[in-house]
Amino acid sequence: MIIDFYSKNLSLLHTLEINAKHVPRVGEQIVIEEAAGYVKKNETMLVHDVSYLFRGDSLVPYVQCHASSGPDNRYLTLQENGWLEPG
Repeated sequence: MIIDFYSKNLSLLHTLEINAKHVPRVGEQIVIEEAAGYVKKNETMLVHDVSYLFRGDSLVPYVQCHASSGPDNRYLTLQENGWLEPG
């Protein structure tokens, strides 16, 4: 799986390629437990796009997520992209 991490301003911070059985869905959150050069410890990243890349004879999940400003940001992002009905 390839994960692109974006800032709150949607500037690309880092691209990471990992082996994982679970592919997060749009709207799920990824919590970074350890600080890295591109994100702070306990930073919450909101998944805003999941697609797949065709490599050789397999499909590789391609996940894009951005730093979240909290539950309100998650709710608004899901609404703006049509994943959640306005309430």
